[in-house]
Formats: sequence, structure tokens, C-alpha cells
Amino acid sequence: MTKAFYTTTEAAKALGVSSARVRQLILKGDITAEKVGRDLLIPPEAVERAKQRKTTPGPDSQIVLASADVAKEVKPAKTKRRASKRSLAQEGMKKRRKRGGY
Repeated sequence: MTKAFYTTTEAAKALGVSSARVRQLILKGDITAEKVGRDLLIPPEAVERAKQRKTTPGPDSQIVLASADVAKEVKPAKTKRRASKRSLAQEGMKKRRKRGGY
């Protein structure tokens, strides 16, 4: 049985992506859809075209990993802890007490 239209959730399951991604593809124009009320209805032909267009990383794609030598050269940045407003206020009170302000 062929469906007349798919919802974004049904199309997402058929394509193996999230429903948010289906909405992105609709806005981009890769998938055609009709807005009926608050729902986007997608014709089955559009889902089939999207299935055929869907690509996965092929054998030519490579993931480049850094060698251990490069990883040793990179040191994590030292972050300076920023004082909170409360600690700054407490420091100011200590200074005033030392000077005899309180």
C-alpha cells in the first residue's frame, strides 16, 4: 500500500534522518512539501528522490588523525579563573578593614 503523503516524522524514518533535518531539506528546496494547516505533507515521490540522492562517505573519503608526536607538541591552554562578583566584593571589604574603613 502506497501512502498518499508522508509527514515529516514518517519521511525522517524512511530516510534515516531526524525530522528536523527533513524540515531543513524542505526549506532548502531539496524535498518538496505542501503545508496543510500546521503540518508539512511530503509526496512519496519526493521521499524516493531524496533516498536516491542520499549519499554516504565513500571509499575515497579519509579521516586524518594526528600522530602522537604532534599531539605531544600541542599543550592545553592555561585558563585563568575569573573571579566572581562576590569574591571581588569580599576582597574589597578585606582591604577596607585593613585600612580601618569599617
